[in-house]
Amino acid sequence: MNKVTFEINDKLIHRDLPSSWNELNKKQLLIASPIVLASNVSDFEMRRTTLSFLNLKKKHIRLMNYSQLDALCLSLEFLYKENKLTKNHFPKVGKFIGPENGLKNISAAEFAFADRFLNSFMKHRDEKHLNLLIASIYRTAPVFEENNIEKDAKQIAKFPLAVRLAI
Repeated sequence: MNKVTFEINDKLIHRDLPSSWNELNKKQLLIASPIVLASNVSDFEMRRTTLSFLNLKKKHIRLMNYSQLDALCLSLEFLYKENKLTKNHFPKVGKFIGPENGLKNISAAEFAFADRFLNSFMKHRDEKHLNLLIASIYRTAPVFEENNIEKDAKQIAKFPLAVRLAI
C-alpha cells in the first residue's frame, strides 16, 4: 500500500492507496476493471478512478486542485500497465465456484480454453467471449467438463457486467 497525504483547506488528509493489483479490494476492482479494459484511458477516467479510491467527501473533491489529483493518479499507474492480479476476489458467484488464487487448481484443459477465450475477448471485445472465458474456469461440478462451457456461459451472462469484467 502507498500511504498518501495531501492538504485541502489547511487540513491534512491521509489515505492508503493500493500499489499493485493484488492490493485492490473487491470494490476497487469493480471500479477499475471496466476502465482499464478500455483501449485508451483518458485523464478524466484516471482522475475519476483515483477519486473513487480516495473515498473523499464531495466538499473535499470540489476543493482539490488538478495538480494534487494528477500527482495522486501517478500512484495508481500500475492499473494502466500490465495486470498482475493473482488474487480471486470472486471465489463464488451464484452457484459457480471459481479458481483458487493464482489459478492453482485449474487443469491444463481449463487453462487452454480460458486462454483462447481471453484472447478472443481482448481482440473483439465481445461479451460472448467474456462469458465463455468465465465459464471455462468457473464451474458448478467438481470436475471441469468441456461440454458445460456454452450452457454455463448463458447463466454467467446474467451476472452484472462489472463483476464479469473484474473476474
